[in-house]
Amino acid sequence: MNLHPHYIGRAGFTGKKGKWYKDELTQALTREEVDNHDSDPTLSQESVKLVDERFSDRGYLWIKAHTPSSSCAPTPRIQEVTEKYWVWKEKEQKGEFVPTRFEDALVKALGMPEHNGRTRGVGRNVGLQTYFEKPTSRCSNGKIYTEDDMRLLMEKVKNEAKEEMATMMEKKWAEFMGKTPSLNENVVAYTGDSLSHRQLRSSCQSTHIDPFVKLKESVHCQLAVHMNEELLIVVEGMVSPWIEGKTVHNQPLTIENAHVSIDSVIRADAPLPLPWSGFTNVGDAEGSFAQWPKSLILLENEVKFSNEKKRKDKDKDTRESANKVRKLAKSDEQIKEKDNDEGDEHESRPLNVIEVDELDYYCQTLEKKLCSLAKDEVIKMVINESVYNYREGDTVSYLTIVEIRQMFRNQWLNVVVLQIWGSFLYQSASEIEATKVVGFMCPAKLLDYMHKERQCEEYLMHVLNIQQEKKYIMGAFYEGNHWMLIVVCLGLNTAYILDSQKRTKKKFGIKGRLKAAWIIHCVNGGRRNFAKKNQLQIKVIECPQQPEDYECGYYVMKWMYNITFYYSKGSEEKFEKIIADSTMSLEDLNEVKEAWATKCLENM
Repeated sequence: MNLHPHYIGRAGFTGKKGKWYKDELTQALTREEVDNHDSDPTLSQESVKLVDERFSDRGYLWIKAHTPSSSCAPTPRIQEVTEKYWVWKEKEQKGEFVPTRFEDALVKALGMPEHNGRTRGVGRNVGLQTYFEKPTSRCSNGKIYTEDDMRLLMEKVKNEAKEEMATMMEKKWAEFMGKTPSLNENVVAYTGDSLSHRQLRSSCQSTHIDPFVKLKESVHCQLAVHMNEELLIVVEGMVSPWIEGKTVHNQPLTIENAHVSIDSVIRADAPLPLPWSGFTNVGDAEGSFAQWPKSLILLENEVKFSNEKKRKDKDKDTRESANKVRKLAKSDEQIKEKDNDEGDEHESRPLNVIEVDELDYYCQTLEKKLCSLAKDEVIKMVINESVYNYREGDTVSYLTIVEIRQMFRNQWLNVVVLQIWGSFLYQSASEIEATKVVGFMCPAKLLDYMHKERQCEEYLMHVLNIQQEKKYIMGAFYEGNHWMLIVVCLGLNTAYILDSQKRTKKKFGIKGRLKAAWIIHCVNGGRRNFAKKNQLQIKVIECPQQPEDYECGYYVMKWMYNITFYYSKGSEEKFEKIIADSTMSLEDLNEVKEAWATKCLENM
C-alpha cells in the first residue's frame, strides 16, 4: 500500500515544478505590492531569493507533490510528515540538527531511509549520485567516512597486522634460533673472540696493510653493525676503491671509512653506523650509498660461504660472465683486426666492461668533460618541482663522476641517475606536449619511503591526485637489489609492473602502498574507470628479460623512454600486449645512455 500518494498528474514532476514556481513567485510579488505601495527593487529580489531557496529544498518539493489542491485536504499521514518536516527544518536552522547525505529533514520526517535507485522530491530518473554529487565514502549501512576516518582505519588495520606479524616472527625466530647453533647463511652473530675467519678489522690495527688501499674496482662485501652487544651481518653490497677527497652525500669520506653500496638488506631495522639526513636505519638506505667503518666490512675474499652449492653456482656464473664478449665491431674483419692487435684479451673481458672509445659520441664527449673535473667534484642538477610534483619546490640532485662512469660502463645504476633521467624525459616530452598524457613518480622518493608506509602512501596519493588526468603515471622502484618499473593506468584501474628478471621471486612491497593510496584516491572522488571495479588491479606483465645481472636499470630507462614517446600514443587496452611484444637489444641500451648524456651536457 502506498502511504504517500502524490498529486502530480499527467504534467509530470518537471511540468508541475515550473507551474508551482511561477504561481508562488506571482503570489509573493503580488503580496509585496499590496503591502508596499512604493516599488522597492530590493524587496523584489528578496522575494525571488526566498522562492528560489524553497524550490532548491527537495523536502519542500516533496510536500508540494504530495499535497492535493486547495479543494481537498491532505491525508493524515501527509499532514503528519509535513509537521515533522518543519520541526526538523527549525532544528536545522538552530544548529540542533546537522543534515548529511543520507539523513536530512525529509528522511527524518518520513522515518524511512532514502531509496537506492532514485531521490525523493526531485522527480524520476534522478539517482542519489546525480542529486547529491559523489559521496565522500560510506559503508554498506550508509555511515559517512571522511578522509581522516579512512586514514585512521587504515592505520589501525596496519598496526594490528604489524603486531600480529611481529608476534608470529618472534615465535618463529625463537624456534629457529633454538634449532640452529650458528647462522652463517644470512645473519651471523659474533660475541667475544669467536670471529674465526670472519674477524673484522679494527681501525687501530696500523701494523696491518689496509686492504682497501689495494682495491682497483668495486668488490662484493658484507657489512656489519653492533646490535644488542653482538656483531651482526646486516647488508650485502659493494665497496668502492678508496679515493682521497671523495664525498658521500656531500660529506667527506674519511680514512677510517669506505664508500659502500647497500644492495641487499638482511636486517632492515639495523641502525646505520654513520647516519645522514633522513636516514637512520639500514632499511631506509637500501639501494643507496653510504660511508661505513672499514672495521665493520668483510671483503669478498674474507667471506666464507657456508652453502657449498651457492659458492659453486656463484663461481659458475662468474666464469660464464667472464667468457662473454661485447661484440661492438661493425664487421668480422674489424673483429679479426682487434684479435690480432690485442690477442685474446677481449674474449676474457666481462660483458659489462666498456672502454671509452667504444662509447657513442655524446657519451664520449661527456666522458672527456669529466676528465677535466676533480675526482671528488659533484655535478649539480636542478629538478623542477613539476616533474615529480614535489611539495617542497625545486630539488637539487648531486651526481658524482663515479656514478656517471658506472652508467657508461654498464654497471649497476644509482638512484640519482634514474631520478635525473625522469627529469630529462619530462623536458623533452614538454616540447611535444607528451606530458599531457604521461606523468612521473620520483624513484628517489619511492626508495626513501619504501620502508616508511605513511610517507610512501601520502606521496603516491599526492601524485595520483595531481596527475589524475594523465594516461600513464610511471616510476622506477627498487626491490631485492633490482630495478623495476611500475606504470599506473587510471583509465583501466590497473597498475602494471615491468620486471626484467622474473626468474627471481619478489614480494613487490610497493603493491600494498599503491593500493592504500588508491583507496584514498577513490574516496576523494579521483579519476578512475567507474565501469570497472573500484579496486586497483596490479599485474606483473610479460616483458623482455635481461640476459645478465646488471641491465635492470637500463631496461627501466628504455621502457620509460618508449612509453613517453611511442606507447603513450596507443590505446590503453593494448599496453600490455605492446610491452609483451617489445624487444630489447644492446643498441637500445646504448640509445638511452646516449640520450642521457645528451641531456646531461645540455644541463651542465
